[in-house]
Amino acid sequence: MYQPNTRSSWQQDILLLTIILSIFFSVLAGTRPLAVPDEARYSEIPREMVATGDYITPRLNTIKYFEKPALFYWLQAGSIRLFGLSEWAVRLPNLLLGLIGCLAIYATARVLFNRQSGWLASMVLSTSILYFAMAHTITLDMAISVFITLCLSAFILAVDMPDSARRNMLLWSAYAFAALAVLTKGLVGILLPAAIIGSWILLCNQWQKLRQIRLFSGALVFLIIAAPWHILVQHANVEFFHFYFIEQQFLRYLTLYAKRYQPDWFFIPILLFGFFPWVAFLFQALRHHWPTTWKNRNEQKKPIFLMLWAGIIFLFFSLSKSKLIPYILPAFPPLAILVGHYISDQLAKPLTLRKPFLAILICSLLISIALPIIPYFDQVNDTQLALWLLGSISICLTAGASIAMFYAYRAAIKTALAILAATMGILLILANNLAVPVIDTRSIKPLAIALKEKLKPTDEIVAYQHYYQDLPFYFQRRITVVNCRGELDFGMQHQNTDQFMIDDANFWRRWHTNNNVYAVMAIDKYETLKKCHSDMHLLASTKDNVLIGNK
Repeated sequence: MYQPNTRSSWQQDILLLTIILSIFFSVLAGTRPLAVPDEARYSEIPREMVATGDYITPRLNTIKYFEKPALFYWLQAGSIRLFGLSEWAVRLPNLLLGLIGCLAIYATARVLFNRQSGWLASMVLSTSILYFAMAHTITLDMAISVFITLCLSAFILAVDMPDSARRNMLLWSAYAFAALAVLTKGLVGILLPAAIIGSWILLCNQWQKLRQIRLFSGALVFLIIAAPWHILVQHANVEFFHFYFIEQQFLRYLTLYAKRYQPDWFFIPILLFGFFPWVAFLFQALRHHWPTTWKNRNEQKKPIFLMLWAGIIFLFFSLSKSKLIPYILPAFPPLAILVGHYISDQLAKPLTLRKPFLAILICSLLISIALPIIPYFDQVNDTQLALWLLGSISICLTAGASIAMFYAYRAAIKTALAILAATMGILLILANNLAVPVIDTRSIKPLAIALKEKLKPTDEIVAYQHYYQDLPFYFQRRITVVNCRGELDFGMQHQNTDQFMIDDANFWRRWHTNNNVYAVMAIDKYETLKKCHSDMHLLASTKDNVLIGNK
């Protein structure tokens, strides 16, 4: 299975992939406003770390926020310190992690199979819809996906190596990446790799590996990396342990505590759409790598590891009582390797790859029909612009899939793959950075731009009956919130927030003073309140919200 590779070809491939993917991921990445709520929340916390100098206790609007660990915030804080505060700077760590994930998959597929499989696997992963979207969306899901990928890749590459310093370094790296995964999103960072590796050992009867994987020294590496922040944050905040471990780790998974219940089949359509267009090759790829008999499973133990990697992650999150779309992302890297290797094996038999291209064309036609309908279900600021963008994307998608199928049926599979990947690359860039901002109009950035130049340090900014996640980020200050607790509730129980988490009576007392007070609220609330309060002056508005002043 392993094959010799020259050092120069490795260097050339890594350099070329880095250049291509860096351009692909970075084009227009800083043009879109922060999406709410997630991007705004996960950008404000590192902004406050930089502003306060406290890198131990995460805070949101200066209120303690313990739902997630601190590693991803540290990465963003470092980017802010290096490049200043901007959408591009806070997205940069995610873009780099997306790049690293693709390079890791290239290296893993190349060592396990061959060089061509590495290139194809990286192409599949980078141009699948959900992976690209999450590389451009500030959440913790890309980070946890990449660290789990690095952990499991290091393990599977090391496990059959002869005992050597290189093997030990790979194994210790696996433990280190598991620790980084824990520092990104909690216990799932060690539970998933342990479940996948343990299942593989059990299924493939690899018990002898337990003596070779450096359990004790690896556990020490893990604790040296993962433990210090947990100890320091608990020492500084006695309330941390119960909320973070019991409520956010166990109750969130086992109960309806987080109020994010979805049916058990929720991730099936997410996988089918999120892995488009390469999902058309997925079922053949799984069948291609499936052992023909139980007795010869050890001959396929590396593909079995990849299938367990994807399957256990899919099953784990499907059983959770709390589900969100990006949770399934860590299953994509092993699927990309399996699909990449399958396509590589079938390039010499082009007839077997025709049907997937036909399926892609049919799905592209269905998507192209559905896309222009979106603005009619969600009224946008500029319906004509939205229709033009979505119509252009639909035409390009159908044209690209048609041309790819044409070449596939002429047995020019490599050309067909290149056209399909290029089509997806262009459309993902356009959809994510141009179409999405036209459709998703929840950002209050236009309101911040309208006010920021004339805003004084003594002026008060208020979020009325709703916590607008991007208000503190764009105004670079703590905001006053009226009659809204939400995810800030736990932190409010453990610190005094009376000055800026206020009720309606307190708000109106401040509104009628001589101080400048600006408020952001929903349009319907403004329409109701202005009938009773003549001193509400409209300064700016978006589709959903208004900015008003008391002067």
